Amino acid sequence: MNTQPNLSEDPLEVLLRKDHAPLADDGFSARVLAALPPPAPKSRRVPIRRTIACGLGALTGFIFTIAHSGPPRASELAAFGSLLQTSFVSAANLFSNPSVLAVSTLTLTSLVFAYFREISARLVGR
Repeated sequence: MNTQPNLSEDPLEVLLRKDHAPLADDGFSARVLAALPPPAPKSRRVPIRRTIACGLGALTGFIFTIAHSGPPRASELAAFGSLLQTSFVSAANLFSNPSVLAVSTLTLTSLVFAYFREISARLVGR
């Protein structure tokens, strides 16, 4: 016994799938839409509070570090430069690995797919 109704035989489905001419409203829809207030413009403000808070936090951390340990010496700056260079070389070597590059590409593609609407709205909205 078939318990699932066949959708093609359902009379309501048949009626809903038929093409019907639009109802004549003598311009009623146009008059209603014209009477509505225009949509509010979207705000294009940069989230300034977040930027200020992050900048103040970074500045506070920098000042606290300088006050606690004193200004950096030339040897410390040279060591930091060497460390930075080594980090960039390591990152370049890491991404030259095909499996890491494949996983990174897959991750980036997944993120773009997941946030496509938000990304396209920001790109088109500008």
